[in-house]
Amino acid sequence: MVLDEPFGGLDPLVRDDFIQGLLEIPGDDRPRTFIVSSHDIDEVERLADNVGFLANGRLLVHEPADALRARFRLVEVVGQGPVPLPAATPDGWVEVKRASESVVRFVCTAFGTGAESAILARFPGAAVAFRGMTLQEIFLVLARMHRGKEAA
Repeated sequence: MVLDEPFGGLDPLVRDDFIQGLLEIPGDDRPRTFIVSSHDIDEVERLADNVGFLANGRLLVHEPADALRARFRLVEVVGQGPVPLPAATPDGWVEVKRASESVVRFVCTAFGTGAESAILARFPGAAVAFRGMTLQEIFLVLARMHRGKEAA
């Protein structure tokens, strides 16, 4: 079943009833596939096992939602003094920003491949926090990366 913007204009109760109805379609026990095209990423996150993100007609990513969330982390590094930025941005680090002299934030797009220990080793003595990201946050990162590549 293909659904294009199925949640638009629905109040929360009707939306919830609609989603429950889709998930509980009567019939045999055959697996079903729903393709949902939506700008409402929060709703997609509640439903999707696999996600694909499009920007300007290009498929940016297509993978299981859990795997996508597992490999993206927002990283915040807080030092006792100035936190040095790397001379060259390591692979898998995007949106590297200095929030203050002692705070650096960035997105790691390859978490789970030894990235955590590599990041901790790069910032010895600093407090490093790793936060999971929502599909909407991940989409925004990917869309900004795509826009930057198109501009170059």
